[in-house]
Order: sequence, then structure tokens, then C-alpha cells
Amino acid sequence: MTDNIFEDIKKRLRLEDLVREEGFPLRGSRDDWRGDREDCNSLVITRDRKSGEIYYFWNSKSEGGDHINWIKNRRGMDTKAAVEYLCQKAGLELPDWTKQDAAAWATGKAREDVMTIATRVFHGFLQSTPAMKAYCQGRGWTDETVTKARLGFSGSATAAEIKTMRDEFFANGIDPESPAAVAVLGFRGDVAGWAQKHNMMQALKTDDISKGYIAGFMSSPRLVYPHLLYETVTYISSRNLIWDDGKLINNPDKKFKSFNPRKEFMGDRQPYFGHNYRADDKEIVIVEGPPDAITMSQWGYVPVGLVGVHLDEFWGKTLVDRHETIYFATDGDDAGQTAIRGKKGDWPLADELGPLVRVMRWPVKDANDLRQEYQKRGVADERQVKRVQYRLDCATPVAILAAKTARDMRESAEKEKAVERAFEIIAKIPAKKVGLMAAQLLKATGMKYAEFNRALKAVRGDATGDDDEKFMMRETTAGGWYPTNDDGTEGYLVELLFDAKKQKARLAYAQIDLLHPEKREISEASYVDINGVRYEPYMDDNIRYGTVMLPSELGPDKPTNELLAQLEFYVRRYFLMDRHLDFKTAAMYALFTWVYDSFDALPFLRARGGPGSGKSELMLLIGRVCYRMMITSSLTSLAGFKGMAHLYDGTLMIDEVDSIPREMQEELRALLNGRAMAEQARIITMMQIMKPDGTTTYTPTTTYVYGPTLMTMYGAFKDPATETRCITFDLFQKTVAELEEAGIEPGVVQPTMKTDAQTLRNMLIRWRLKTWLPSLQVPAGVKLFNREVSPRINQIFRPLMILAYMLKDDQMMEDIKAIMVDNYQDELNRRAGSFEAMLLRAVIAVDEDEKWKQYVQQGKLGTHGVVRYVLYKDLAYVTNEIMDAENMNENASEKKKKDSDSVKANTIGTVCRDAFRLPVARTGKGWVVVLDKSRLQIGKLRFGLRDIEVPIEEKAQQVEMKI
Repeated sequence: MTDNIFEDIKKRLRLEDLVREEGFPLRGSRDDWRGDREDCNSLVITRDRKSGEIYYFWNSKSEGGDHINWIKNRRGMDTKAAVEYLCQKAGLELPDWTKQDAAAWATGKAREDVMTIATRVFHGFLQSTPAMKAYCQGRGWTDETVTKARLGFSGSATAAEIKTMRDEFFANGIDPESPAAVAVLGFRGDVAGWAQKHNMMQALKTDDISKGYIAGFMSSPRLVYPHLLYETVTYISSRNLIWDDGKLINNPDKKFKSFNPRKEFMGDRQPYFGHNYRADDKEIVIVEGPPDAITMSQWGYVPVGLVGVHLDEFWGKTLVDRHETIYFATDGDDAGQTAIRGKKGDWPLADELGPLVRVMRWPVKDANDLRQEYQKRGVADERQVKRVQYRLDCATPVAILAAKTARDMRESAEKEKAVERAFEIIAKIPAKKVGLMAAQLLKATGMKYAEFNRALKAVRGDATGDDDEKFMMRETTAGGWYPTNDDGTEGYLVELLFDAKKQKARLAYAQIDLLHPEKREISEASYVDINGVRYEPYMDDNIRYGTVMLPSELGPDKPTNELLAQLEFYVRRYFLMDRHLDFKTAAMYALFTWVYDSFDALPFLRARGGPGSGKSELMLLIGRVCYRMMITSSLTSLAGFKGMAHLYDGTLMIDEVDSIPREMQEELRALLNGRAMAEQARIITMMQIMKPDGTTTYTPTTTYVYGPTLMTMYGAFKDPATETRCITFDLFQKTVAELEEAGIEPGVVQPTMKTDAQTLRNMLIRWRLKTWLPSLQVPAGVKLFNREVSPRINQIFRPLMILAYMLKDDQMMEDIKAIMVDNYQDELNRRAGSFEAMLLRAVIAVDEDEKWKQYVQQGKLGTHGVVRYVLYKDLAYVTNEIMDAENMNENASEKKKKDSDSVKANTIGTVCRDAFRLPVARTGKGWVVVLDKSRLQIGKLRFGLRDIEVPIEEKAQQVEMKI
């Protein structure tokens, strides 16, 4: 048996056995045990790496310690009773408490008991001292925080306070003159004799003997910080205070800011762990001292205060091993900066806590000062936490800080050393993590990938190895064009593939030289390496669950005409339409979507019809073979439409446009008009962000929404700009007999349809990789237009015409011509029945029909010269007469028509001026419309009132492609 009863107990009894005897099952082995039942699953027994001692901690109960702590907590015993119980259990002789063997007691449990008792008494002093409680409140700490942290007050060195502490020591068998007790009480008298008795001569200061006095915690007013680890007091430190007009304040003399016990009295200084600290916490925040740690705990973070403790190999490794993320929140002064960079600029923090410790600097001196500042400004606690969290989120890994610092130094020998040190720190980062952080590291060092990789490999001692793959920067991609040279003439077109059966994503790519675009390397792979970056396929639930439809693999190479034929056959097989050209239109639009991003403008495809007409089925059918069709419904928000368009750059399907809430219609109209024009497809919105000081502001952000759109409607858009961008299928409900004759079973989705669509998408993705260019345009001398249709029809079909021209596909061009004429005729038919068409007919009648020529006058009208014209009122009369004759007026049969039922003169003038662009003028007889022959000819063409050849004078150097 040794002279230390505590060590003897630990040698004879295993802590894990004591735990089991109390009825708590364990799993594990040797130095690592865990509670093996729901009520004790947070109980852990492990070995301290530094001291080698076995201890326990129980997270859910906020307790921990050694054998004696376990018995005290389980059986409600004090230290003396717990020791005697364990001695009996271990077969040891009971200690002779009357001898008060101070030397033996000072080792083992003596110090811990002194600190534990002192903590309890000091906390009582604080609770009974209003000035001390007010001091704590002034530092921003709540009563709950003060209690949980067991903060204490050393008292004012009164005889009564000293007696209270001495009595507590005696009651627990502690010699008041033991070194640990002297650290608390202080000592007056024969200092030399005391030191010799307790073997403490080496602990004395120069003037201790001459003064006959050793200061302790109770020698003057102090705020006492007990250092707790799993509810066990491991050390005590303090802040010096003074009385000032009945208040307790900090000692203004910085030389006497704090008081810590001598090492020989209470052992090595220990870190200050927050009262909420647990060894299995994922994140911790390291701060300078107890005030910051207490404040951080109150904010809900898990802190560790250094209190001047050097983060040696033990503490640094212990914290890194225990916790996934470590923040180092340094004071906002020069000392705080030195703690990070080191006195020699060697970044010791990287060696102590690793290269990924995240550094954050307080905007004021420290966390507690920030808390007090927030209180003065009336910032609510919840807001305080958000602001602190923002700062932590912006914390920078020390490896990045070292790299940035080296990068920004002027060229010198010092910079070379700084760069070398930065790469030594970066080399400590695991290879996989380097790949994930590559973008940050490249920016921080200011290097390109190859240069960075060479430097890193040299520091790692692998300058000759060829293991670029380990350090490859990794990014996910949904596809796009990635240039590989400075002028952008070479690069990779990358596309996303997804096999729904295997739930696996891959990338397809084409390596393209834009100066020789006919030569391309096309393939697929799990990833693509481009310019030192490894691009891997992007994946989310929209892809996984089929909201976005993708090819599953590269299909066989097919010529364009064969693809068009297969697309047309696919639509015919599963849907019945009245006009055969509609099937060709569907096939061409689907093909076009696979290269839509090569054009500056595009049309929309719309199915219009009543209930049961099959408009949704048709758009879904076509959408399945379009580029990245994104299925949405009328319940989708506008933000959802914009977000999908921005992220996936594909074909957006909007079902039941008419059913979208009225309050969203105007925003939808703006979205669609922008979506049709590449240069106008940037939607700017203001996004709220938090600034470093915790306040919020707004910053503009861009959502790019350009792309093809499929939609279904019952009617038409009110906005002509949106309406005329639509290529429309007008659908009508079919009978069962009609569908049966076409081989289509009503209401049944054929199982082959999905597989057919997948096969086509696979072929079309290869066609895209073979065909795509950043811009598909015809040579400058080639003019593509169709004289037989309106400029708007030419505009919306121009991308298809360019595609046919570039592919040198004459049949495709002929089909486009027929589709354009067909669509234009539909447009004319609609216009011919409009009010504007009726009014134009009245103007033409006045100009050409003998019956109405009496209303035509001739004369000089200002700048118009000598012209023929008609008064507004006369033209209104003629219009109403024609409308009555054709039963266009609902009250035409009535002898007396109300004013509201006839066309007004002002309306006549407005329409003639704005819709027909006819000149108007004011005369002494009233307002008149000038009968401009050329304008009337154009009006006839626009409204389909007569087929008229409008001569177009061609320039000699232009080449017209007649289609």
C-alpha cells in the first residue's frame, strides 16, 4: 500500500466494475466504454491521454470524475464516506482521519476537495452580496448563467468570511494550512516555517518571507471562476475587483487584473470549459478567458477559455480529436492577432489545432465586451445570437489566412518564407479536403491550379509523383460550356445523364474546337476533368424523382431527318390531331429545344382547347422528348418557375396557364416575355443579407430564365407580345370512334410511351453534342424570310429556319415554310373577325366603294399636302352601317339604338391612328383620317382582307433564301 489512499483505491478497483455494480450495463473494451441502455447511453468511461487516469462523464446528467465522484454522486455520500466505502470494498485499511496527514492529503483528492469546497462557499458569498450580483448583471450574465457557471465572490477579507471558509475545510478533514487551502485563505505568520513543513520553499516569492504573508483568493475582493470539467472543479482563477462608492468594479490597474494560484499550491493551470461543455460536442469555440466563455455559453455555444494555457500537443490533439469543427475567436487587439500569427509569423495555431481551425475576430475587444455593447444598444438576445452566428459562419480556416497573408506580401525573402510556411500548413489538410477546398485555396494563394499543385506536392515530398487526382479540385455541375483556352475557341460541352433504374448520374461531353467544329470527341463518364477541376454530376430530388427529365445514356448517332421522322412518328403514335402539319411542328420544336441556347430568341409551344381536348397530354408527350423538360403545374409559385429555369436551363412546362391566380398573371407575363429573349432573360431581385455587424441589407441578385416553354391554355394571352410568340395547337375533344380508328386507347398511357421517349432523348443528347455551337447564325449575306407571312411569324420561326439552313436540310426548310403559312393563315382568320378588321373594312369601303364615296373629301392638309380624307363622324357612320348589315351589333334589329351600342367617332380615330398607322389631322370641320393607299394595302395584308403582292426591293449584294 502507498501513502496515497486514492491511488491505492484506483489500483484495486476498476471504475467500469463500480458502474456495473450500480446497475448500468456497458459495452466496449479496455479504456473506452459506453452505456448500453437507453437511460445511460450518454455515459462514457475513458482514459485521460495526459494523466493516464480513468474517469467518466455522463452528458445527460452533467457530471463526471473518478471512482470517488461516481460513488458520491450515486450514493449521496461526502468525500470521507465515499473513501471509506471504497476502502472496505477494496480490502484496504481505513485512513486515520485524526492524524490529518497533510502531506498525503495534499496529493490525490486534497486539491480537488479544496477547490470544490471553495467553489461552493464563494458561490454562496456571491449570492448573498447584492453588489457582486449587480456586477455580474453589468457584464451581461443572467442569474441562471451565474448559477450554472458556479461563479463566486472571494469576499472582502473579513474575519467572518475567513472563518466560514476555514470551518468548511475543517468539517471536510482539510488542513487549513495545506498548500491548496493556503491558495484560498492566504497565510500570515512564519512563511519560512510553513514552507519547510509543506516542502514548498521552491514556491515562495522573493519577498514572501520578509512580508510574512502569502496572498490567497480571499486576500481581496475577486470574481472567482471555477474551472469545471464534467461538473468537477479542476482549477480556480479570478478577476481582481475593488470597491468604489458601494459598487464592485474591475481593478483599473492592469498589472493587477487577475489572480491565479501558484502552480505548487493548486497544480497546473487548466483550460476553462463552459458549463455546457461535452466531449462529444461537434463544434466548440475557443476564446481567451472565462468571461468570454461564460458569455458564449449563455449565447448557446460550447466554449473553451484558454486562460493563458498553452495549447500544447496534449490539449491541441485532445480538442481536435474530440470535436469536428473548432472556431478560434480571438480578441480584437494586437495580442489577439499575435495569438493567431505568432510572434514569428509562423502561425502556431495551425500546429496546435490543425490547418482547418476557423479563425474569427471580435469587432470589439472580446465576446463579453460585445455582449455589453449589445445590451447598451438594446439588441435582443435572439438577435445577438444571430449576429454572432454570422461571424462564426464567416470565420476563415487558418490555412486560408496564412495563404492570403503570404500572397499579399511584397516580393522579398520574407514572402518566400511565408509562402513556404503557408504550404506547410496546407499540406496538413487531408487530400480529399484539399480537393473540396481547391477554389478557396487557389484564390487565397493567387495561383493557378498547376502552380499550386506543384508547390503542394513539393512540400509533401512528392515532387516527382503523378498523383494530381488526389489534389483535384472537385465541383458538381448540371452541364454547360467550359472553355479551355483564353480566347474561348476550345472547350467542353458537358451534359447531365441520369439512369432512373440505377439511380445513377453520369456526364456526357463533347470536346469542341470552334475553329473546326466538325471534329468532336463525344463520350460519357462518371466525371470530366477540365482545367484542373474535376466536374461530377449534379444530383437532387427534382432529377431523382423525374421532375426534370434527362437522357439516361448516349444513344446512337442519327441524322437530323431521321430524328425528325422518329419524333413525328412518336407523336402520331400516341396522340390524334386534326392537321398533319401539327405533327411536324411538334417534331421540329422538340428538336429545336436541344440547341435552343445557340439562338438569341425563341418561340413557345402551346396547346389550347377546352376540357377533355387532351392539351395537357399532348404537351407532356412532346415535353418528354424536349431538352430537360421540367414538369410544373398551376400550383407552382412564380419563384418556383424562375428557380427551375435558372438551375436546369431546360424546357419549362406550365400547365393550365389560365388557372394561375390573377395576382400572379402579370408577373407570369413578364417572366414569359423575358424567357423568350436571351438578352432580356435576366430577372433582378433584391436578396436580404446580413452584414458583418449583424445588421441586414439588400443586394441585387440575377436569375437567368431564358429557355423553351410548353404551356396549356383555354384561351389567349391579353398581351399581344406574349400571344404572338406562341406556336399554337388548337385542340378539340375527339370521339371514342376517332381515337379507336387512330389506334389510340382513350385515357390510357401506353407503357411503351415512356421507353420510346427515353430512347429518343438518348439519341437527341448525342445530336446536341454533335450539333451545338455557342451561336448558330447564317452568314451575313444570307437573308432568311418568308414573304407570304407576317414579320412576327418570320421572327418566331427564324431559329428553325436557321437550323434547317445550317443542317442543309431542304425538306426541313420546306416543312417549315408550310408550317409558317399554316400558322399565318390561322392568325389572319382570327384577325379578320376582330373589331379592328371590321373598321378597316369600313375605311376600305369609303376609299373604294361607290356607295360611300360621297363621304370622301379632298384638299390640302398642312404637311400632308393635297390628300383624300374622311371625317371621323362620317367614318363612324359607315362603320356602324356595315356592322348593322352584318349583324355585328347585338341591337341592330332595334329601331332606336342606344349610344353605347354604336362605334364612337373618337374610337374610330384612335384605331385608325394606332392600329392602321393612318395619318389623322384636325380641320375646321373636325378631325379627319387621311386615306393613305400604301397604309391601307399593308392593313389588308395584316388582316387577311385580300391577298396582295407587296413589292420588296432587294439590294444587289443580298442573297435571298426563298422558302
